[in-house]
This record gives sequence, structure tokens and C-alpha cells, in this order.
Amino acid sequence: MAEAFKKLKSLRGRSLDELRVRGAQALAARAERRGLSRQARIPTDAEFLKLLDTEFLKTLDADSFKSLNAGSSNLADVLLEHFRRRASHNFFASFADTQATLAAWRRHTKHSQEKLIERAQRIAEGK
Repeated sequence: MAEAFKKLKSLRGRSLDELRVRGAQALAARAERRGLSRQARIPTDAEFLKLLDTEFLKTLDADSFKSLNAGSSNLADVLLEHFRRRASHNFFASFADTQATLAAWRRHTKHSQEKLIERAQRIAEGK
């Protein structure tokens, strides 16, 4: 009983929007633990095919595409064959332009390094 009052007391002063979001998160977590969440389930081949980028589907030959849509082919086999035959071997599109990716990474880490050093200096100064 005391635990329930403690939880209710912690909710005091929260906005209705925060309570709504926290409630939705709690329900989603409970559904996931019980296996009721769509996000926790492994999709079927047909569901996974719908999630794939249409650019990938355009690269499939006609027979592979037809057999996937008919459900007569194993998606894993088709994907494996696609990855073996593809012309570009970059999994992530952002890595296609190495220089641009490195420049963005350096900009991001430089900012992070500066902030980290500033925080460490403030800690050392006791602030």
C-alpha cells in the first residue's frame, strides 16, 4: 500500500501530456514482454518484403521478383543471391561518398570532443 502511495505521489505535478506518454510507454513495454507487440515479432517473408526499399526490388530479376511475390521462393535465398551479384558493395548509402562521410564524422566528433574537454575542466574546477 505504501508503495502505491509513493508511486502516486511521484506523479503529482506532472503534465497530462507527460502522463499520457509515460502510460503509453508502460503499455508498450508490457505488450512487448508478453509477445503482443508487432515490433517484438519477427516479420514473415511477405511482411519483410513490404519493408524493403523499392530500389532493392528493382534490382531483382523478373523470376526472383515473381517467385517472391507468389511466396514460392525463400526470401533469405533471394537476398543472399542479390548481395552476391550486386554491383555496389556499400551496405550503407552514406558510405558511397567516403570524403563527405569522413568530413561529417570529423565535424561531429570535433564538437563532441570540445564539449567533453569543457565539461572535464569544469569538473576539475569543482563546478
